[in-house]
This record gives sequence, structure tokens and C-alpha cells, in this order.
Amino acid sequence: MRKQTLICLLAYFTFSVSAYGQSLLENPNSLAVKFLNVKFQEAQTDEASKLGLTHGMEFSYTRNFSKLLAFTIPVKIHQALVAENPSSAIRMYGVDALVRLQWIQEESKFIPYMIAGGGVYFEQETPSNEGENINTQFPIGVGLNYRIGRHSLLGLQGEYRFSQETNRNNFQLGVGFHFYLGKKKPLEEEEPVAEDTDGDGLVDHLDECPEEVGVLALGGCPDRDEDGVADKEDECPDIYGLKAFSGCPKTDSDGDGIPDDEDVCPDEKGKKQTFGCPDADNDGVADAEDECPNDYGLVSKGGCPIEDRDGDGVEDSEDECPDEPGTLALNGCPTQFTTRAPANQSVTNIEDLDTDGDGVPDFKDICPNTSGEGSPTGCPQIERSEKIFLQYAAQNIEFDFKKATLLVDSYAVLNEIAGLLTKYSNFEIKIV
Repeated sequence: MRKQTLICLLAYFTFSVSAYGQSLLENPNSLAVKFLNVKFQEAQTDEASKLGLTHGMEFSYTRNFSKLLAFTIPVKIHQALVAENPSSAIRMYGVDALVRLQWIQEESKFIPYMIAGGGVYFEQETPSNEGENINTQFPIGVGLNYRIGRHSLLGLQGEYRFSQETNRNNFQLGVGFHFYLGKKKPLEEEEPVAEDTDGDGLVDHLDECPEEVGVLALGGCPDRDEDGVADKEDECPDIYGLKAFSGCPKTDSDGDGIPDDEDVCPDEKGKKQTFGCPDADNDGVADAEDECPNDYGLVSKGGCPIEDRDGDGVEDSEDECPDEPGTLALNGCPTQFTTRAPANQSVTNIEDLDTDGDGVPDFKDICPNTSGEGSPTGCPQIERSEKIFLQYAAQNIEFDFKKATLLVDSYAVLNEIAGLLTKYSNFEIKIV
């Protein structure tokens, strides 16, 4: 019956343990069950007495602290033939605390070990041991486990137990099954030491240039000119440049301060307002498109100035009296004699007529009906702050490149200009 029980237990543990998928080194906790053969010391005073073998079972828990060291708590139950009662076996129970020195290697099938420690034994009370049925024992022994699965072993263990009581020293031989429990942290859990060949702080498996000291932001690759482009991708590795130019600086072939990639005329010195093209008369029209390249003119006139023979500020093409100074209100013609002078003025000569009373005769007054006192044109003068604003506006009204389409960023400035024109209704501003 005992043998059948042992066989069933071994079969159960063998098949149940196979469900675990971890190796021995991944599991620090293990259980064991052993079948024991026990032989107690013969009585020294009775040479005729020959104590026989008895049997029992051991169940133990082991905690592995490393590949070399473990702690074991075995619980034993067995029959015993002792000197005081050699013909009738008594039942004994014991529990130990043992230190185990072992040698676990992942690739090895055999795991040898040694044990040593102490324990307490409880004996079935008999007339011969009445009142003295507890004794302390100190076992030492050796064992060998054989791996039969990824985390299951067969074991053989022999131990000799020294007792503080007379005639209680004994020898035990155990054969059984040892298995490891579910997955826990590995034995001697050690963080792998990652290599950093070049010593730049980035481990080799993450370092794109593992043998060259580099910059973390560039995957561990060097950047001699510190322009943010790794040397291996930098076409100018010793000159600070831009990523968009493969690590090279912007070039300016004509030296006009405008990079070639923004310069419409990269081989000729030019102006910023003409996108790098030359503008001899500085009128904002590139020489290649200027119909009057040496005369300051208007963009609307193809770079040519307006023609105004009489100098009244009205272009000849729009001046109905191109040879007589006139006013804008009369399309360049002088004030007619039918114009009536204000009631507070006595006019004897048409040249003295000054309708708005700003001191500028009507025939010279560009704004004859609006007082522009102190202004040579007869129109009201704008304030200094408004002049500064117009200068600012001239620099901040932008068009799409080579198009007449205004950029959205210019709308806010244009709204300010519209307000200014409302204040000075006689003004005319051209945006080209």
C-alpha cells in the first residue's frame, strides 16, 4: 500500500509540474516529497539486538537564495525501532531547519548539495520514554538531484542525525521527487551590464556609432562642428551649417547678403526688395524689368517717373492743362475765373484767390477746399507718428512672390491705412 501511494504521488507531481514553463533558475521556491528508510543506532549494551530498517515520508519546502545557497524546512513522519523497544516500532514526527550548499548550473542535469542544521523530534509515548518523548537532533548529509524536466528533479539524499538523547542517533536515506513552483524573479537576479565601447553614455545596442564618442541626440554619433548634423551625414563636417543644406552653410555667390536659395539673381549683387537682383535707380524695380533703369520711377509705370511739365503734381497723361499749373481737383487746370472768393476775402487778382484760407493760392493749392496751413502743397500735413506708421507700413505690406496677390499678414496694416485715408480724404496712396 505504501509503495502504491508513493508511485501515485510521484506520477501526480511529474505530470502536474510539466504545466510550468520556467527553468530552475527562474523559480526560487520548490517543494519535495521523499520516501525514507530509517535505521536507528543499536544499543551498545545489547550485542544480540539488531535493530531493523523502518520507513516513512518527508515533505519539504526549499527557498533558493542563489545558485549556491538555499534554506530548507523538512517535515518527517516515520516508524522507528529503538534500543529500548527493538521488537515493536514506535511512530516519530520531526521538523528541521537546514542550510543547503548546492551547485545549480543551467546546462547541467546533476545538482549536488550538502545539508546541515537542527531539528526537533516527537516520539510516540511508551512506558520506556514516558515524559521524555521530545529530543533535539542535528543532521548533516549530502544529496544529488537529477533533472528530469525543465523544473522537476529526482533526488537521493543521505543524512546522519546526532541526537542529544541516548540511543537516538540515526541514519536516513531518502528517495523522492523535487519540483519548482510558479514563475518568480530569477535566482541571483542580475542586471546585465550593457556595453558602451566608446564611453559616450549610450550603450552599444542603442548607439548608431558604437566605436566613436558622439552626441546622445544624434544616436551616439559625433558632430565636430556642433551644427546638429552627424558627421556621417554632414557634407561640411568641419563648418557649422544647416540641416536643410546637409550640414553646410547657406551660400551667397554674389556677396549681396541674400542666400543663393532666396536670390533670384545669385550671380549679381542686388537689393533685398528686388529679391537679390540689381536696381540701379533704387526705385524698387529690378533693372531687368525696369523700363527706365537709370531714372527713379514708379512700379506702376514700369520703373519710369511720371511726366509733369507744369509741375503741378498731376501727370501729363491725366492733366487736362499740362502746360499750366493747376489743381488735382480740376484735373491739373488752374482755378477758373468763375470761382468765387470767400466773403471775408477781397480778391482783385485771380492769383490771390485762396478758397480755404490756408495761405496757398488756389492755383497752387492741391487741396483748395481743405485748409493745409503751413503746407507748401495746401493740403493738411499728417502727424509725425502717422508718417512713422506709413514708413512701417511700406515695409510690412507684402505680396506673393512675383504676384499681385497680397499676403494675409498684410491685412492688419492695410486696415490701419484705410483709417488714415478716412482722416485725410484728399490723400491718395498707391500700393504696388
